[in-house]
Amino acid sequence: MRKIEIEELKQIQLAILKEVHNFCVKRGLRYSLSGGTLLGAVRHKGYIPWDDDIDIMMPRPDYNILVKEFNGYRSHLICGAYENDKKFMYSIAKIYDDRTILNEEKHIIIGINIDVFPIDGFPETTRETKFFLKKYFLLSEILYLKIIKGYSLKTKFFSYFAKLIPLSLIQKKISNLIKEYDYEKSKFVGAVCGRYLLKEKYPRFVFLDYIELPFENYKFNAIKQYDIYLSQHYGNYMELPPLEKRESHNYKDMFWIE
Repeated sequence: MRKIEIEELKQIQLAILKEVHNFCVKRGLRYSLSGGTLLGAVRHKGYIPWDDDIDIMMPRPDYNILVKEFNGYRSHLICGAYENDKKFMYSIAKIYDDRTILNEEKHIIIGINIDVFPIDGFPETTRETKFFLKKYFLLSEILYLKIIKGYSLKTKFFSYFAKLIPLSLIQKKISNLIKEYDYEKSKFVGAVCGRYLLKEKYPRFVFLDYIELPFENYKFNAIKQYDIYLSQHYGNYMELPPLEKRESHNYKDMFWIE
């Protein structure tokens, strides 16, 4: 196997994003750059200099079509998701290049990939939303404990019991929970599976209109109301964060399968 360095990793991710963009355009599916990828497009017109992944987000109806129909679009690209693979270990979809190997931070071996976050409905009140998110992250923690190798006695203790719960049962409960509020009928929507908790919740109009933004000398789709999204996520997003807050995955084990 031939080792992949960080700049080649980014080129592979970018190639995947271009194929996903073309697929979505051909089928009229809504998608947007998201998280740090959207921030990078607005602030840097490409990757955030210390970033090393690509994230997009899709309204649940469009996400469902991608998950159902993408496989077979390109022979070397796979859309992994719970909805099409009951052994899949994430609550989001990952589109990966099966000619590569990447050892992700949770000890899962998968090809180099981009993340696809579904946009679902949220409850209307803050109290309901907090309870809703607590249920989701409790289930997510159980899923996480099934994945990782224990680093402490406490983690090993709880991961032992988590491993007794069938993966399919946890994934089904997570899937049912995050689909509880219909995207098209909810006043508030967002990435329930995202990392920013209440900051993931937006009025639905934020996700209604799309534009193109430059990213690494290409143009990709983004929500028109990106300023509302980025301000809620990151505050003064045009200002560079201090060095200690510049996060990356620091991927090391990346290879071409030969």
